[in-house]
Formats: sequence, C-alpha cells, structure tokens
Amino acid sequence: MTNTASRIEYIDLAKGLCILLVVYFHAASFVSVSSGLDEMMRSFRMPLYFFLSGFFFKPYGSFREFLIRKTNRLLIPFAFFYLTTSVILPYIFSEYFGHTINTVVGIDSLWAFLSLESFPNIPIWFLWCLFLVNLAFYGCHALVYRKGHGHGKTENLRTSILCLLLGLAGFTCQYFKFDLHAFLDETLAAMPFFCTGFLLRKQSRFLQNDSRASGRQIAETILLVLLLAAYTYGMTAFKPGNYLLALWVKYTCGICGTLMVILIAKVLKKLPLVSYFGHYSIMILCTHTLIIQIVVTFLQKTLPELANNLWIILPATLFPYLVLIPLMKRIIPWFTAQKDLIRVPPAKQENTK
Repeated sequence: MTNTASRIEYIDLAKGLCILLVVYFHAASFVSVSSGLDEMMRSFRMPLYFFLSGFFFKPYGSFREFLIRKTNRLLIPFAFFYLTTSVILPYIFSEYFGHTINTVVGIDSLWAFLSLESFPNIPIWFLWCLFLVNLAFYGCHALVYRKGHGHGKTENLRTSILCLLLGLAGFTCQYFKFDLHAFLDETLAAMPFFCTGFLLRKQSRFLQNDSRASGRQIAETILLVLLLAAYTYGMTAFKPGNYLLALWVKYTCGICGTLMVILIAKVLKKLPLVSYFGHYSIMILCTHTLIIQIVVTFLQKTLPELANNLWIILPATLFPYLVLIPLMKRIIPWFTAQKDLIRVPPAKQENTK
C-alpha cells in the first residue's frame, strides 16, 4: 500500500489538475459546451496518467508480483466498476424500469467492452488500457534490461525505439480506423507517453523531489511548453487531415502538455482540495459521469434554466466527493485501489507511490 508520508505532493496536484480537466470535458460534452482549447486539452489530459504510471514503474521481484500489484491497482477497480455500472445497472434499468442505458443488455454485456469498446461508464476504459500498457512495458523492459546487461544509454535508447514503434503502430491503426479490439490500439498508442515518464525518472533530476531547478527556469520552461502547445494546436486547426502532422500533434502536444501540468504543479506544490481530488482521482474517474447525469437530471426537473450551466454542474459534480471519497475508502477500499484484494507475499512488499 501507499505510504502517505512518502507521497510527492506536486504529483497529487498534477493528477488533481488533470482529473478536473477530465470532469470538465465530460460535463461540457454532456451539455454541448465547447471552447477553442478543448482539442489542445484533450491531447494531454489522459497522457499525463500514462506518463506518471511510467514515471513510477517498477518491475518488482518477479512478473507474478508485478501482475498481482497491477491487478489490485487497476484490473480489480476496472472489473468492479464495469460490472456494476455497465452490466448490472443497465440490466436492472432495462428489466424493471423499461429504460435502456446501454446498447447491450444481459449476458453479452459481460464482454461487450472487448469488441464494441462502448459502455455507459466509458471513462473506466482508461484503467483497462493502463493495465495493458503496464504489461506491454514490462515485456519491453524484460527484453531490453536483462540481468547483468546494465541500464545505460544503449538500453534506454532501445527502449525508446521499441516503445516508439509500438506507439506508431497503435496511432496508425487509430488514424486509418483499423480497429483493434479490447482497446489494443489505444494501448499501443500510449506506449511513448509511458516510456517518456519512465526515462525521465531514470535520467533527469528535474522531475524528482530533489530538483534544484530555479523558479525562473521552471517559469521559462512552462512558457516554452505553452508556446509549443499553442503552435501545434494552431497547425492542427489548419491541416487536420495530414497523417504526419497528426502524429506530430499527438505526441508533442501530449508530452509537452503533460510537462506543462507537472511544472505548474511543481511551482504551486499543493492546493488542498485539488490535491485531495488528485490523491483519490481513481474514484472520481470511475464515477463522475454517473454524478454528472444525476446532477443534470435533477436540475432539468427542478431548475431547468440552470441545467445547461457548466459552472453550476461542475461544482455540483465535484463537491459530493468530499463525502463520497471517505465512504468509498471505508466501504469498498479493495475496489478503489486503497487496499489489496489479492495478497502480495509479505517478503516482497514495499512502500510505493
């Protein structure tokens, strides 16, 4: 389990900023509100989580231990929220209330996400995809960083090339609409973000807790990242159909935007409420679309003039988590990555982020 005392504060803040963007995007989509920055924010919203997972990647003592840990942290929460929100609830609503909230109801909904990649609580796709990314990177790591062969520049370069090739394969499938079931194309496309986080943790002191970068250097870097992100976004608006440009945009905007959020978090260090949401972002990720629907439905019936007001919907969606997070920690800690459902051998346990 995570040792709270050893947590890196700015990482929680970075995750908090990102989960706020996720909630904003889904709330805005629900009420058909958009801004000129939506596409740019979309480019780095989820890559940040892949980056951070790579940043804290550890192969542990064996593949078995690695698999158990990732199953506890990712696969079990995904399975729980998929079963409850995309299988059981749709069946209850269809069978007893005659209301359809899913295109697939019944036994087939158990595996619908593998082929259809569509279900009512769509944000939980990320947990499944991140689980697959971790497995894929573990394979790359085991292939390149063999025992007794060092962890130098050659191995880092080989890892980068391998993950870049996998990312290129996934992006190409996505771009040309060649769908790989079970989110395998999204998994491959995310590999460069995961690898970037892993390599920066190994090679750079800048993102570590003991970073000595001055405030001026951080401010200048943020400015450069903002300019690059704005430039890339502007190019996207003019040439959306160019494969090479789309490839450039995905990874430069994704990586630069991710660094921008982390650098901002390093400057601010901690914003209590936002950092709290970041610490427990998995709970918000898995449930926020349901809360948004409840909030909007309630407003439509009681205060219809506010039902499309994004700045009413956002706080009404987020503030209930001040109660919901402690409840989920207490009632379902095994399904929200707070406790291990599958026991890790005590001799191999260690405090990790």
